[in-house]
Amino acid sequence: KETDAGYWQRISYTDSRIQTQVPALHVGGWFDLFLRGTLDNFTTMSQAAVSGEARTSQPLIVGPWTHADYTGAAGELFFGAGSAQAVRLEEQQLRFLRESVDGSPSSLPAVQVFVMGANVWRAENEWPLARTEWQKWYLHADAGLLPQEPARRADNGGQWLGFTHDPHDPVPTIGGGTLIQGGPGDGAGYMPG
Repeated sequence: KETDAGYWQRISYTDSRIQTQVPALHVGGWFDLFLRGTLDNFTTMSQAAVSGEARTSQPLIVGPWTHADYTGAAGELFFGAGSAQAVRLEEQQLRFLRESVDGSPSSLPAVQVFVMGANVWRAENEWPLARTEWQKWYLHADAGLLPQEPARRADNGGQWLGFTHDPHDPVPTIGGGTLIQGGPGDGAGYMPG
């Protein structure tokens, strides 16, 4: 029963991922609700799988996509036809499967990510990137984000500023994880061929 405390733990594969002895292609989107799981699967299997062959055959591709939608449209954002076509996702999937069946090592880059803003694809050697500089950003009273912690408000007993939200009536967004496919932008209805 789904409400049983142990139900999800019994069907979870989380603890068995390191037993992986086969290649896997990890594909996710920056706006995919399940991106965290995709990245976690990739890092766990590429770093800790029991088979050395499996550890070196775990390519990762992350594009500007929502869940199972590779059009390059997310809400009001559209990253252009090249956001899907430039990486030739279907071709790479078929190449990965062919190499896996043949027992050949994967010829795909270890990591391919779409860099939003620059709107380019980049091949990398690992995830997270070794050169990553982690930062904390804080919400300020003017609704801005800054790397400095906000000052405590004297008129609120020295408490931090906060905001009220209703998860049953969320605010509109142009980003964040979602299961909603595509968007009303120029990419709506575009499917890579």
